[in-house]
Amino acid sequence: MNILRIIGIALIVMVGLGFLLVPVIPNFIIHSIVLSIIVYSLVGILSLKSDFPYYMGYMASFCLVTLNQLFYHFILNVPVLFDPVTIFSSYLPALLIVLITVFIGDRLLSKKEVVGYERGGVSL
Repeated sequence: MNILRIIGIALIVMVGLGFLLVPVIPNFIIHSIVLSIIVYSLVGILSLKSDFPYYMGYMASFCLVTLNQLFYHFILNVPVLFDPVTIFSSYLPALLIVLITVFIGDRLLSKKEVVGYERGGVSL
């Protein structure tokens, strides 16, 4: 799966869940935290299907956060690009969620492959 598909799926899920979760979670901060955990975990899961999952997850989350920052700055006129602390606090949680999801998914998939290999009856 290439990076454009991952970003496209994540953006569609982000917009769709953003509207669907408003009646369920009216608090803006909790809504944003839940939505970011769901979307960036999805990015980590989708990046497992590529040849380089850590790189793909890193780049996809970096692109998504950059698109969000640009949207806030140019469309909503929220000056987020001037404060380095705001930029860092946006990138760090997203990258951590994606990389932890890729790590856990990679470990689970590697254990499944090892178990399947040992059951195959191949012995030396």
